[in-house]
Amino acid sequence: MLDFKPITKELLIREGRSLRRSRIQICDYTPGCLYIWRHYYHMRCAEADGMFIFESGDGSGLYYNCPVGTGDFSAAVLEARDDAEKRGIPLRFSCIPSEYVDVIQSIIGRKAEIVSDRASADYLYPYEQFCGYNGKALHGQRNHVNRFKAEHPDFSFEMLTGENLPEAESFMRLNRDEFYKGSEISADELARIDEFLPCISELGISGGMLRAGGVVVGLTAGEIVGDTLHVHIEKALRDFSGAYQTLAMCFAESMKRPGVNFINRQDDTGDEGLRKSKLSYKPCALLDKFTLLFG
Repeated sequence: MLDFKPITKELLIREGRSLRRSRIQICDYTPGCLYIWRHYYHMRCAEADGMFIFESGDGSGLYYNCPVGTGDFSAAVLEARDDAEKRGIPLRFSCIPSEYVDVIQSIIGRKAEIVSDRASADYLYPYEQFCGYNGKALHGQRNHVNRFKAEHPDFSFEMLTGENLPEAESFMRLNRDEFYKGSEISADELARIDEFLPCISELGISGGMLRAGGVVVGLTAGEIVGDTLHVHIEKALRDFSGAYQTLAMCFAESMKRPGVNFINRQDDTGDEGLRKSKLSYKPCALLDKFTLLFG
């Protein structure tokens, strides 16, 4: 059987470079996302055939995830199949990108019941859209930024460093009530961000803070994997109109690199307000994630 172990900071630091070689564009297999959500989704990791094989869930609700790495993808899928047989559990894969649905079915040799959930689809945007919000379609975002700049002419944006990290931690701690949405997943996210911030540099993740009048009013963090910037954290104070739009723009401009053409701003979890906001930024694609039930 596969030797699944908890996902730890040490594992992600050691294997971060390998994980970032993945061409999978959904956020779930990035080091930052794996670290933040490892407890909520009960995620564990095994290594086989030069690939990382993840499983999520517990008890009778175990799922294998898409193998990631530079090794033999087909062999890793078959390892998962054999592992399910030995454990006497149904063969089920979750969080599978669209481009791997047919591939996995072909490797297994039979069709699966395929399920998708709109709430889990990642929002993908052309990178340049967030560098100034140019064009008629994004005039609303541009207006919010202009208002923020007019009301706070002394605003500033700075990348996270060892020196200003305590301010980022204090910002999250002092504004927890504003960011808490009353759900279990929201509570877990905030708890994991507390763990995440002190080690983002070790994990190879970048962050930034937005200030108005010298006070921190927004915090963000993300990482580049392949041609995509994945935004893992974005929190801003609602009392500062335009802070979210300005924070997103400043971070994109600061992280701009040759060959990085997209921004993944993750899913909306089915939250209608969040969905409306994400759609207003005009995504170029929704990256669906599929569950494959082989029974």
